[in-house]
Amino acid sequence: MTGLSMGDGDVVTPPHRTLLHAQIRAHARLVQGSSRSSSYKAAMQSLIRVRLPPSLERALPRYVTRFMRYGPWVVMVLAALSFMGAAAKITTAYVASNFSSAVNVDLIEDDDGSLQGVVLLANVWDLDTNAGTMSVHWSVMGGCGEQYTFQKNATCVQNGFSLPMNLYVNVVPSSAWTTTPPTGQYDPNDILDPPAAYYIPERQSIPTMEFDTVLPMDPFLPYTENKTSTVLYYPFDTFRSYASLVAINPTDNSTIPIAYARGYGTVVNWVGMAIFTWVQPPGMDMQYSLTLTQERQLTVKAFVIVILLTNWILSLSVLWMTIIIMFRQRIPSSLLLASTTILFALPQIRASMPDAPQFGAYVGESGAGIYVSIQFVSFTLHPDIGGYFMNVCLVSVCVRTHHIVHGIVIPHSFVAYRRLSFFSPSFAIDINRKLTLSRQTHREMASGIRVMHRARNTRCFPGL
Repeated sequence: MTGLSMGDGDVVTPPHRTLLHAQIRAHARLVQGSSRSSSYKAAMQSLIRVRLPPSLERALPRYVTRFMRYGPWVVMVLAALSFMGAAAKITTAYVASNFSSAVNVDLIEDDDGSLQGVVLLANVWDLDTNAGTMSVHWSVMGGCGEQYTFQKNATCVQNGFSLPMNLYVNVVPSSAWTTTPPTGQYDPNDILDPPAAYYIPERQSIPTMEFDTVLPMDPFLPYTENKTSTVLYYPFDTFRSYASLVAINPTDNSTIPIAYARGYGTVVNWVGMAIFTWVQPPGMDMQYSLTLTQERQLTVKAFVIVILLTNWILSLSVLWMTIIIMFRQRIPSSLLLASTTILFALPQIRASMPDAPQFGAYVGESGAGIYVSIQFVSFTLHPDIGGYFMNVCLVSVCVRTHHIVHGIVIPHSFVAYRRLSFFSPSFAIDINRKLTLSRQTHREMASGIRVMHRARNTRCFPGL
């Protein structure tokens, strides 16, 4: 029986040697497990505390890098909260700009009690850019002055106008109102003896008499130089409607002064404004007019610009891939397929614009068109044509170039290979050097040439 010497004259017999080997293996597993656990802990710590590149740490603010070191989950939660807050702010921007407060006579500045007459409200509730019309909902908010209120107050009173009234919109005040039906009629008895809906809670301040009109938008557009009241200037188009106001007391046909007319807008994607003016020509009664203006919301303008930039970024990306291919550099085949996808995606991206106009609008421009002069021929180039049209043309040319460069199809039939029987391996190498083909095409060509030479050497095909 042999033994294992341990030193100092000790000899380990085979049973003891087996036990010793088991202890050594157990110790090795323990050491290996501890090393794995330590590496696992180190990996977890590296995941928990992410260290950014020094250049990125210098570029970002300190508080950003501080949060980045806590790991991807913390950054993800903070980014999600930030985006949700921004989305909520953008969503409520339109409501805050149009519905932040209730419309009433308290908004009229009449501290000295100088206003006299009726107070009107014009609510623009619909806008038809194709027909060029603006639907306005008129209502009598109240009255101002002792002669025009039930309580004989010197200030303005909500639902307190005490005289009957016929309202005429866009009618010559001198004589036409006598032969033209009024736009709306007001009876103060509806205030003294209101309908049952008046007694519903929170409806005591709502006017009892309301009427609608359809006004043309900027009927003087052909005579103006700044023609922004058209969708050609989308999304920076601004529509205006001008309304002259005449209030007549049907009892004695006397003119009722208009203390104030306020404009309001409840059209989605639009922000409404109004300018109330009055003038008194010599020897005539006071003349009143109201200019209603509607312009697109700031969020709509920003969204259209983002879409415009997206189209250009995609188009320039396809152009960059084409330039790389022309310089005989390889790119992944998936990117080549993406160029065709972008070609069909451009029209859909433009169609996603809010109230997307027809082709030919000044999409993305706030000023006049681009003035181009070629051989004494001057014309106006619409940025939609110079933008969206150029995007589609550019991507179409690039995609066609991709197909030409990568569309060399190597035939797979043996009959076609017979036509290439004069090829040599050196010629195949020359093809690989001069043409920018995919790896699969290279393999197919080399395989075909090898098959032809093998067939010639074996004399299996007498035609070769």
